[in-house]
Amino acid sequence: MKASFSFPPNVTMMFGDQGIALRLVLNIPKNLGDYVPHKNKGRGKKFNTFIVERQVEGAPSRENLENIYSGLLRQAMFEVRVCKLKKILQENTKK
Repeated sequence: MKASFSFPPNVTMMFGDQGIALRLVLNIPKNLGDYVPHKNKGRGKKFNTFIVERQVEGAPSRENLENIYSGLLRQAMFEVRVCKLKKILQENTKK
């Protein structure tokens, strides 16, 4: 059994009026930024970022936080793949 849980550097835990929220940030190439929905887009010097966020419901236990993190990671990776597919399809239709 694990004694502690630490988040990777791309995860932020935010405390607010509505409770605790987890935010996951993935770096994406600059050329993919036009295909990312505005609500999920962040800008940087080298990379654009893809941002997903979810409120922690229930008790913020280690298991609950790990489940939310893995769900956010799966969601972000899936949505970035969809953006890449949109880019490829649009490039192929231009040719």
